[in-house]
Amino acid sequence: IYSRVLRDVIRFAYYNGCVVVTSSGNKGSDTPMYPSAFDETISVGAVNENDTLAQFSSFGNFIDVTAPGTEIYSAKIGNRYGYLIGTSAAAPFVSGLAGLIISHNRELFPEQVRSIILLSADDLDEKGYDERYGAGRINVAKALNIKRFSVAHLQTPHIDPSKKTIDITGTAKGMDMKYYSLYYGTVKNPENWELIRRNVKTRVVDDKLGEWNIESLPDGMYCLRLVVENYYNSPIEDRVIVNITRSYPCLLYTSPSPRDLSTSRMPSS
Repeated sequence: IYSRVLRDVIRFAYYNGCVVVTSSGNKGSDTPMYPSAFDETISVGAVNENDTLAQFSSFGNFIDVTAPGTEIYSAKIGNRYGYLIGTSAAAPFVSGLAGLIISHNRELFPEQVRSIILLSADDLDEKGYDERYGAGRINVAKALNIKRFSVAHLQTPHIDPSKKTIDITGTAKGMDMKYYSLYYGTVKNPENWELIRRNVKTRVVDDKLGEWNIESLPDGMYCLRLVVENYYNSPIEDRVIVNITRSYPCLLYTSPSPRDLSTSRMPSS
């Protein structure tokens, strides 16, 4: 369930240097789960021993990476040990990797830690990012050996239906960055993308990435996509889901019929 209070807490932690890792959820659907779908988190799905998505693992454009999440030996309630399954069993692997990365370089910001984790992941499905595995399954050895990297981070925009264009803000930067591209697509998991803007070599940090013209777009759900192309590494990207709603629900009042009035009774004293 979406919570503004929880979002404020996560944003406070993120902008104060905390890496926030969350499990994607165990619904087995592409319905966004919170807090995992918040921009500031690293959302983790679960894969099985065959490196395929676990049947229960939630997926969608809010997923960043996957990690092992079936038959995980762990401590259990009652001073016992046993096997666990779930995205909550997968997320701790990513938390541990984030800790290792920071132990190698304590000057890294949360978005840089996220970038290293995504860039070093082993691609498992379609080439590049996809809505089932995100960037892929984490690879600890590769992550600890990445020296040059870029950052792609989108902030969910405020949609004002009265405006023709919407400012898209976020971060696209890095020593390895060649250029960034900003796209949008219809529905939650688009197959086709429309280019909003391509910017060569200009680095953006928590600022305007481009303007999205929504004047001719119908109401509905859209996905924004930021892709940073690199010289030495694979592209890195970020996605957010937005809703355009220009019509609002109306309350309809129907007056009672004369028969309803005649048959109504006041309570007796």
